[in-house]
Amino acid sequence: MHTLPKAITFDCYGTLIDWEAEIQRYFAQKLAEHNITDINARALQGYWEEVQFQSIQGPYLPYRQVLRETMKLAFDYFHVPYAETDVEEFANAMGRWKPFPDTRDAIVALQRYVKVVFTSKYQYLPLSFCRNPPGP
Repeated sequence: MHTLPKAITFDCYGTLIDWEAEIQRYFAQKLAEHNITDINARALQGYWEEVQFQSIQGPYLPYRQVLRETMKLAFDYFHVPYAETDVEEFANAMGRWKPFPDTRDAIVALQRYVKVVFTSKYQYLPLSFCRNPPGP
């Protein structure tokens, strides 16, 4: 007889939340705002991922700070203009990013059998996320 675990944990971003697509969407929006057509949003996002990964390997920083610093590094590398308001908007955007299409149904199904716990390296996981599992 199989025994179910008491709980299952999920890291939200990248597992439940499609942060790669959301970051790419945000970067594409910023490129469009500046009428920049010779830089691919996917390339910008790919470079951002590299510097973000390097950043999180170093001394601890709150993830919002990681987002601030790495956005600046990526945009500077590609010579994309930005304002500090763009940086703050990016750092605070994670709580609004959309989940993968099947996330809500999967979480609801799992909750019939076990407790589901959401974790995140993001400094604060929005309470609305905890009360209402992500979904379209």
